Amino acid sequence: MDLTDRTDRITDLERLLLLTATVPIAVLSLGALLIPDLFARLLGATGAHLYLYRLVGAAALGYMAALAWALRSTRWASVRLLIAALLGFSASAALGAVLQLLIGDTKGIVSVILVLGLAVSALTTALLFAHRATSRSASNISRWLVGFFVGATLVALPFAFVPLFFPAAFAHAFGLRATDLLLYRLGGAELAGYVVLGILEIQSRSSVEIHPAAIMVLFFNSVAVLASLLAMVAGERSPLAYVVAAASGAVAVVTLLALTRRTGGHLFRDEASPAV
Repeated sequence: MDLTDRTDRITDLERLLLLTATVPIAVLSLGALLIPDLFARLLGATGAHLYLYRLVGAAALGYMAALAWALRSTRWASVRLLIAALLGFSASAALGAVLQLLIGDTKGIVSVILVLGLAVSALTTALLFAHRATSRSASNISRWLVGFFVGATLVALPFAFVPLFFPAAFAHAFGLRATDLLLYRLGGAELAGYVVLGILEIQSRSSVEIHPAAIMVLFFNSVAVLASLLAMVAGERSPLAYVVAAASGAVAVVTLLALTRRTGGHLFRDEASPAV
């Protein structure tokens, strides 16, 4: 057995470490989605704009759901893109925590995010390095889908890096209060991971690798649409809710159609199915 064959499988220890890494993501997702006001108080935040907390929770849900599904398999191809996205998220979250510390935000949660971000970054970097020799699956997706990935990634770019580096400016642009800047940075960090995912989807063009990533995107955008609609019904006046509902709705619909076409209606079937 050569090196490529050995690195094509995820060990039980690696799967356990990845499951452990999803625990704080699960806490972030469920806390911000289901109990945003209590979650804000636990973080020592003001809890202004609970809609933003639910968006952050929706983005975290994408990571949690996709990793939980993909780790049923022992194939590296099932998790490569997800782990790279998780590296983008965790490294950006650690950077966001550093930026908060530089402006004098010394709350305990900032240090917790910094430590967790660095720890998960180290784990994901080690995994990507250990499996660097794994052969890649053949490209087999349609050109229109590659174009969709390019468009979705370009749309996500400003929503990742503006709130990460300029949270107050992002808030003012959408008529929001520039409080809880850590939340804006955390949301930007999550989107940075999705940007990494989109870039790698464009590079990979393999349905084997992209299928788990599509589940991640579908969960995030579907819940983001629901959160936006509920916020609008509750009287949310920020144009952000309308932008998210439109953009996430389009991404969710196209992703759902692509998954349905590829799997014959069985969205969560494993990757041994016809290409898009």
